[in-house]
Amino acid sequence: MSLRNRFMSNFNMIFMFMLVGWLWASPPQKIVIKIGSLAPTGTAWHRVLEDLDTEWREITNDLVRVRIYPGGVLGDEADVVLKMRLGQIQGAGLTAKGLSDIDKGIWGLSLPLQVHNDEQLNWLHAQIEDELVQRYHDAGFVILTWTHLGWIHWFSDKPIRTPAELKQTRMFSWAGQAEMEALWKQEGYQVVSLSLLDVLAALETGMINSIAQIPMSVAAYQWFGLVNYTSDLQWCSLPGAMLITLDAWERIPEEYHAPMLAAARRLGSNLQNEVQQLETDAMTVMQNYGLQIIEITPEEFKLWEEVVSHMRIKLRGTLVDTVMYDRVVELLEQMPPELAGE
Repeated sequence: MSLRNRFMSNFNMIFMFMLVGWLWASPPQKIVIKIGSLAPTGTAWHRVLEDLDTEWREITNDLVRVRIYPGGVLGDEADVVLKMRLGQIQGAGLTAKGLSDIDKGIWGLSLPLQVHNDEQLNWLHAQIEDELVQRYHDAGFVILTWTHLGWIHWFSDKPIRTPAELKQTRMFSWAGQAEMEALWKQEGYQVVSLSLLDVLAALETGMINSIAQIPMSVAAYQWFGLVNYTSDLQWCSLPGAMLITLDAWERIPEEYHAPMLAAARRLGSNLQNEVQQLETDAMTVMQNYGLQIIEITPEEFKLWEEVVSHMRIKLRGTLVDTVMYDRVVELLEQMPPELAGE
């Protein structure tokens, strides 16, 4: 071998060793998890996502970072779900509406007037949680944590004591729930289908004047100045969850999965413990700005129960799929007496 060739051979070998060493020493590429949410900046839900970013960075030595898109900047929940499916974002904080765009079983936790307090709701959730987690996994998503967001009440610009008075209003219906919209209309109610992001404008113009929503949302979105009446009737619960696409989850080294899930669930649990107080605080703040809370009498409550009883069977296969509906009905019949109040 000539001196020149020997030199080039040694040079190439040294270069290859340097290249391998550089590649070995270079830090792994950051994994950015883009998460969309309707929660406005500064709300408790948004702070949970910020805390998730902090904890995941610490757990993964800054390998995994969360980039938050709050306040509906990515669109309504249906838009957020679509963006996850297209791979444009990797996660979301969703209410039951967005979760139902993936699997309708979630509405089994939100049937009107079926559970009446947190204890009953927690018991029912515990019975069906594993099935729900599996359903979302089969659809390509990992549930990071559940959050029951509060109890839905009817809010309006006039007092609503009975279903007959609700029929005199123009009700908001979340766009994308055609079956429920049709069901309400069949029962004689006036329904307007809208994106949640259009509610404020619709209230201002009079397009709608009643809405079923949790107090924290009514306060956070500042709708209460336009719907300044509500009642103590807890119509149903509003489940929620943080989730991530299975594809994104599997890109994260498996060694981090357990501590990352534990952090998410702890943050979700902490939020859950705050919900009742946050709901009370939201009601108090809105009352200070003129919200009036009506007490529903036992006689009026029976009228609402009659409406739900009439509509209930129509929810099977429309609001919630038949398998989950039947499962929930069966479970409610088996609820422990100490929870059922018997």
